[in-house]
Amino acid sequence: MGTDKPTIMYFVDFSALYTDAERMFAKIRDVLEIFRENRESVTLLWHQDPVLMRELPGKKPELWERYRAILTEFEEEGLGILDDTSAEDEEYFAQIRTDYPGPGPTPGEQRAIDRCDAFYGDGGYLSNCFRNAGKPVMLQDAGILSGGAG
Repeated sequence: MGTDKPTIMYFVDFSALYTDAERMFAKIRDVLEIFRENRESVTLLWHQDPVLMRELPGKKPELWERYRAILTEFEEEGLGILDDTSAEDEEYFAQIRTDYPGPGPTPGEQRAIDRCDAFYGDGGYLSNCFRNAGKPVMLQDAGILSGGAG
């Protein structure tokens, strides 16, 4: 990334937010506060879950509005990099869905993995891609807050 600071990918999974919204919103705010306090020593790349971006607006518009407000605040405050390759990745999946060899990262995910030094967020497919790339993985627990937000 051209700096000495490590870059950490942050990832919020659709199912985590959809099933436990209040705790997840508190967790997201807590995580962002930690990165805000440490922005001189680490860069945050917030990778958007394509499923969340596609499904949340129609299924739970009130949650979508709250999530978008946090994303807007993140961007306006310049807390890090908002990685919004989800639309590109959805097009990629649509083209190859019938013969998708899986489980390999999409082009957008691969670029994010390449530019990040570690992963923090909800477990699953993307955290496994980081493990497979030999990069550190730290899984978040919505039930544990640092005390900086809530």
